[in-house]
Amino acid sequence: MQFVKDPRKNKRILLIVGILTIANLSIMATFPKLKLVTEQNVHTKCHFNQAHQLIKESLLPLLKTKYTLSSDYKLYNNATTQQNCCFSGTLQLKQLNKPLTFKVFPKNEQILILDSETKQFVSLKSWLDQ
Repeated sequence: MQFVKDPRKNKRILLIVGILTIANLSIMATFPKLKLVTEQNVHTKCHFNQAHQLIKESLLPLLKTKYTLSSDYKLYNNATTQQNCCFSGTLQLKQLNKPLTFKVFPKNEQILILDSETKQFVSLKSWLDQ
């Protein structure tokens, strides 16, 4: 930035820059998560894709050995934070009257199935053994 020889114009420029700086800082203080939202969206999208891969590679092949799928699965993006990165989904099986509800944790590469009797999430292998 070039300063003008006139001191009044320099004061105006510094005043404008100061006002813009204060406005920017106040916006950042008021909305501290604005910057983090884009990072979280990228993070969530990456883990959402990993969850799809995990379902295709482990959940569907194991279920097809025992059950017949009547429809494709639906995966819902309900991750709230990066630490709590979990996605829920449903899948309809011909042998069951109710849709099968599951949770996918892509960080741990873990899939939990909702047991209809106990109403608790159990691991995929223990659910298949029942």
